Amino acid sequence: MKLSSKLKLHGREFRFLARAFLSTDHPVLAHIIPMRRCNLACTYCNEYDHTSQPVPLDVMKRRLDKLAELGTSAIIVSGGEPLLHPDVDKIIVHIREHGALAALISNCYLLTRDRIRAFNDARQFRDFKSRSRLRSRSQPRRLLK
Repeated sequence: MKLSSKLKLHGREFRFLARAFLSTDHPVLAHIIPMRRCNLACTYCNEYDHTSQPVPLDVMKRRLDKLAELGTSAIIVSGGEPLLHPDVDKIIVHIREHGALAALISNCYLLTRDRIRAFNDARQFRDFKSRSRLRSRSQPRRLLK
């Protein structure tokens, strides 16, 4: 990663923290769930179902607009599995258009190299975190490089 890109990322993080400490009249972090359905059925998880439809994009945008109006600094997108939502990319872009930090919590099974490149090219995320790091030894490891 270029030095200028690193400085932009760290500058964005610094502004986020400074804003959180200097002002208490806005939400610092919000958590949205555009999709309750999941492609897995982890025994420890209660954040999924197999029947819910995705929240329509126009409804998600209205909710994100309201969070932006409130001055929310960061928004976490999770679920279920948010990568199952047909418009998750547009949701992330909408978050970033409002200047908020965007985070995605995913099991990463639907995260392809092309999708990672698209996210990286659009500079939507700094890195990816997976809640499925704890796997049994019988499950194959999937490494994304």
